[in-house]
Amino acid sequence: MMPQGFPLGHSRFWINSLLPLLSAAVCVLGIYWVIKKQYRRLKCLGWVFISAVMVSWVTALWVFPQSAQGKFLLAISSVAIVATVSFALMLLLLRKESLGKASLLFSVLAGGLLGFFLSASQRAADSATRPYHHEAMKVVPEINVSSEFSVVLSQRVAVSPAEGEVSLNFANTRLNVLPLLTFDSRSPDRFWTIFAPYKARSGPDRILKGVRKDAGSLVMLYEDDAVSILKVALTNDTQDVQIEAQSYLPQDVYSHLNTFCEIHINTVGALSLSFSPCPQEVEMKAFDYPAGRPARLAYLDAADKFHVVEASSGEKGPFKTLQQGSLKRDQPLKITIYSDGVPQCRITLRDWAAQTSTQLSPTAGWGLPENAIEFSLFDGDRKNSGVISLTLAATSTGRGWDSVGHGAGSYRNRMEIEMIDR
Repeated sequence: MMPQGFPLGHSRFWINSLLPLLSAAVCVLGIYWVIKKQYRRLKCLGWVFISAVMVSWVTALWVFPQSAQGKFLLAISSVAIVATVSFALMLLLLRKESLGKASLLFSVLAGGLLGFFLSASQRAADSATRPYHHEAMKVVPEINVSSEFSVVLSQRVAVSPAEGEVSLNFANTRLNVLPLLTFDSRSPDRFWTIFAPYKARSGPDRILKGVRKDAGSLVMLYEDDAVSILKVALTNDTQDVQIEAQSYLPQDVYSHLNTFCEIHINTVGALSLSFSPCPQEVEMKAFDYPAGRPARLAYLDAADKFHVVEASSGEKGPFKTLQQGSLKRDQPLKITIYSDGVPQCRITLRDWAAQTSTQLSPTAGWGLPENAIEFSLFDGDRKNSGVISLTLAATSTGRGWDSVGHGAGSYRNRMEIEMIDR
C-alpha cells in the first residue's frame, strides 16, 4: 500500500517494495523450517528479529528525540515489547538447540543492520529547496503598527493585513491570494509529523508587527519563527496588482504540509486553467480523500520538465500525464484562469521555479518530486469555486506523514496578477 516507483538506489524502494516481499518470504521459510524441524536455522531467525526490533527501537529514540515522546514512544515501545517477548519465548523453547558463535554473531549483526536501516530511513533527506538568498533580508524600516482590519487600495484590490491576504475583484472573477510562505504541519527532527509534539508541529502563530501605507501600495511586517514582509502595489492603471512576499528562515524547517502561495478562486462559470509551459486548457475538478475521484496537480522535475498529471485514486499514484512542457529555473511560471473557457486573469509567478525542490517525494512515489501545484474545485457540484496551492517542498501528495525540508535562508514570491476580461 506504500508508494511505489522509486529507483533502486532510493531507500524507499527497499522499504516500500522489497521489504514486504522479503518479510513474506521469511515467514514462508520459517514455516518450512518448522515442518522440517530445522530448529537451529529457526533460532538464527529469532535472533535476527530480536536484534532488528531492539536496534530499531534504540535508533528511533536516538534519531528522533523530540518525536520519541507520548504516543510515538508508546507505539514503538509496545511493538518492541511484544516482538521481543514473542521471539524470546521461541528462543526459550529452542534453548537445547546450540548455535555456533559465528552463526549467532551473524544473526545479531544482520538483525541490527536491518533495524538501524528501518528507523534511519524514515529521517527526511537534507533540504533541496533553493532560497534566493542565504542571508537575512533587509527589514523595511519605519513600519507603524496598524489595527485596520482591511485596507482598500482601489475599487478592485483590498488587503487584509492580519491574514496577509490580497483580494482582487475582476468583472466575473474574484481571487483571494495568500502569498506568504506558511507551514501547517512540521517536524522538529525530520520524522513523521503525526508524531511531533503539538507545539512543535503547529509552530508559533504569525503576528502582524506593522503596516505602512503609501500611495497605491501597502507594506506589512510579520513575525513567527521567521520574519516576513508582504508588499502589495497597484500598477499605473490600478487594474492590475504586483505582490512581493519575502520570508527569512533562520534555520531549516521540515514539514508535511505547507504553502508557498495559495489562491482561492470564485467565478461565474466552470473553472479551468492553463500553464505557460503547456498552454492547453485543463479543467479543474474536485477530488476525494483518501480514495475516490482523482486529484490533478502539476510539478517541475529535475530535468526542467513541467508536468500536469492526474492521480489514480484520491491524491495517490500512479499518475497519468495530461500535459508536459519545458520550464527553466530562471523562467517565470504563468497561470491563466478561465471561466467557461473564457480567460479571466493571468498570474505570473517569478520565483517558484527558481526556488523549488526537485528531490523525489517520499510519499508521492512514481517519480514525483517534493514540489507541487495542486488545483481542484471545492465541491464537484460547484464548478465555479476552487483553489490553487503551490509548494516548494511538501508531502501532501501520496500516502504518509513524512516531512521534507525548506533550507535556511530568504524565500521570495514575486507575483503579477493582470485582468484579461477588460
